[in-house]
Parts: sequence; C-alpha cells; structure tokens
Amino acid sequence: MYRKIVFVGMLAVMMFCLPGISYSQEKKGIVAAVKITAVKRGQISQELSLTADVGPQSSVTIVPKVGGTLVEIKVKLGDRVKEGEAIAKIESREFLLGVKQAEAAFSAAQTQWNLVEATAETEFLGNLQQVEAALKMAQANLDKIRKGAREEEIERVDAAYQQALANAQTTEKDLNRARDNYEKGAISDQQFDRAQLQFKVAQAGLESAKANLDLIKKGAREEDIKVVEAQVEQTQASLKSLESLKKAKSWEAKIKGVQAQAEQAEVALGLAKIRLEDCTIKAPISGIISKRFVDAGAMVGPTQPLVSIVDIDTVKLLTHVSDEDIDLVKLTQRVGVKVDTYLDKVFEVKEINISPVMDPLSRKIEVAIKVSNPDYLMKPGMFPRVRLLVQRDNALLVPQSALVEKDGQKEVFVVRNGTVHLRKVRAGLETDDLVEVLSGLDEGDLVVVAGPSDLKDGDKVRIQEGDEE
Repeated sequence: MYRKIVFVGMLAVMMFCLPGISYSQEKKGIVAAVKITAVKRGQISQELSLTADVGPQSSVTIVPKVGGTLVEIKVKLGDRVKEGEAIAKIESREFLLGVKQAEAAFSAAQTQWNLVEATAETEFLGNLQQVEAALKMAQANLDKIRKGAREEEIERVDAAYQQALANAQTTEKDLNRARDNYEKGAISDQQFDRAQLQFKVAQAGLESAKANLDLIKKGAREEDIKVVEAQVEQTQASLKSLESLKKAKSWEAKIKGVQAQAEQAEVALGLAKIRLEDCTIKAPISGIISKRFVDAGAMVGPTQPLVSIVDIDTVKLLTHVSDEDIDLVKLTQRVGVKVDTYLDKVFEVKEINISPVMDPLSRKIEVAIKVSNPDYLMKPGMFPRVRLLVQRDNALLVPQSALVEKDGQKEVFVVRNGTVHLRKVRAGLETDDLVEVLSGLDEGDLVVVAGPSDLKDGDKVRIQEGDEE
C-alpha cells in the first residue's frame, strides 16, 4: 500500500517537471461552451419622448397696400377663407379716376408714337432738302453780290426811285392843300391827319428808294459780302450735320424716344390698375381667421393690420433634440401627441425639417415636424408631450446580449465551423432586448449571445446543447 502511494506521488512530480509542457499549452486545448442564436428578420420599433410647441403650417397678418376708408370687411373671427377670396374693400373712386387718367395719357402717347413713326423719316428728309435749297440760294446771293448789279437792275431801281419821288411830290401838294382847307374849317381833323400820314409814308418810301439806288450804283460793301459769306458757311455746316444724321438714321432715335414715352405711360397705366385692384383685399392663403383688428369705416393704410389667417390643416411640432438623436428623428414615421386629458393620439408624419445649426446654449438642434391635423385637434400654442415613433419591418435583428462594444465600435462573435470570428456591425434601431443590424451580418448568421468573458477572435467553441435558437 505504501509503495503504491509513493510511486504515484513520484510520477506526478516527474510529469510536472518534464520540459516543453506548460499550463498555457494545456489551456489551448480547452473548447469554450457558448450559447448562440441565428440572425433573423423581423419587426422592431423605437420611440423618443420629447416636449414640443404646436405651430401653424403658415400664418399671415394682412395689411392693405393702399390707404383709404375701409368700406367693407367680410370676415369675422373663426371664419374659413380660401386663397384669393375677397375679404375686405377700400374706397376706390379716387383710384378709378387714376386709371382713367393713365388710360388717357397712354392713348395720347401711343398716338404720338404712331405719328412720329410714320412721319419722322419724311420730316427729316424734308428739312434736309430745305437746307440744301437754302444753301443754293445763299451761294447765288453771294455770287451776285461779288459780281455787282447789272445795267437793267440799275435801271429798274432808278425807275422805282423816280416813282417814289413823284409820289412824294404829289403827297406834299395834297398836304399843303389839306392844310389850307383845314385852316378854313373845310375838312375834318381825321382828313387832315390822313394827308399828313400819306406824306410821311411817301417820304419814307422816297428815302428807301434813294438808298437802294445809291447802294446799287456804288456796289456791295466788303462787310456786306462777309455777312453773306458767313450765311453760306453756316448753311453749309447745317447741311453737313444733317447729312451725318441721315447716315445715322437719327429719326429712329426720335421714334425710340416717343416709343419709350408710350411704354412709360403704359407702365403708369398698369400701376394705376394695380392700385385699383389693391382696393380689394384678398386672402393670400387658405385658412382660418385667427384675429380681426379693424371694423368697416376705419381709415387704414399700409401699416394698419386688418386680419390674421392661420393654416392648421397641417401643423408644425417644434422641438429640440440632442445630436445623438438626430438620426432617429430623420426616420420618424408617426408621432404620438398627448395634451393632458384633452388629446392622446398618433399622427402620420408629412415632413421633417432639421436646423443645420445647434443652439450654443442648450446644445440642442431645432426640429420642425409637420403632421396632418384634419380634425383641428392640435391648436397653435399648445405644449404637448410627443413620442417620435419609428418602426422597421423585415429588419435584420440580433439580441442586445450579442453586442460587444469596444472603443465605441459595436461588434459580434459569429460562429462558423466551430470557431468564433469577431465582426464589426452598424446598429440601427434599438430596444431593451433587440438591435437592428444595418451592416456586417447576413440573415442566418450564428452569433454568440452567451459565453466566456475572455472569448476572443479565433477561439474554438462548443455550442451548448439546446441553446441554439
């Protein structure tokens, strides 16, 4: 008995001391037991609870574009209106007269444009011909002055002088006779005055005829010739200028000028019509009258609000979320809204708008979620609790227990041929029990949900019987 115990003890000591055999080598032969499950497809939902302000889809306060007396206002608080519907009217007689005045001005400008367009070229060419004729006449006068008068012209002027002399002598005799008769009282004052006037006219004619005779006998003076030469040069310059304008078709500029005037008159007419139309105030959006500020008879102007309109067929839920929740907000499909005991209902999301900036004080991002409000249960100004609901059908799902997180990266152990492989995954929606896998796994992959804490990539594993799901 004693020999057996000693032998066994010595054998144990020898095995422990044999070279090349270590504890770590023994551990490599250990196969870890793990529990696994298969990656499956299914439905997963997630929600985010927040508070929000309810606001209208759109809200406008209407002010008139023109001033005057408000003769009619057709809506009251709570009335529904459609876009383009007339809701008020301002006294329009003055604006109607403005339109008629602008129409008359436009008609006159249009007529002037048509006239100038039809006659401008002809009128210009006519002026050009007149200047050409004037130049020919001036040149002929200059030639005539330079050559001097002909004999027959001198005779004609001398004959005119002799006739003027005879007329003067006759009127002088008539005046003397009239004076004698006047002194005797034989003629009236008017008859004597007429005789004096005839004598003075005859004397003036005689002096003019004598001057013409003296001038034509002496010939033109040097300064007279220079005057006519200057006239010729001036006419030549005018002709040259007109010929340049002819090449440039200057009458077209004149036509464009009156055309611009007609167009300005047309614009003024359009503005007058717009001001007249602005006397009828129309709803810019469809909605409900939320405020009415004035009554008929009031004087209003561009700074005086008339009514406010809100569109609450769709409302905006205004809230603020942290940056880590933004991705979930983008996926929101439905919103649960609760206002005390008044409202607890789920609404379909129509549109989500996310601010591109973060509030530096709250460190949150503003989000506007538009939802349909067909029964007008949600009213602007409410401050409800909201739940952003996200649901995915046919999503790849794994249990929360399958996830291993290291340095912010989510990973899972995938079992294949008795060996575990560590694989990075991108997670989506999460609940307390399940995680949506967006990438890194395929349906049917076997993942570890329970096993040793020191399990690592490449370890051999044994699946516990009855643990595979």
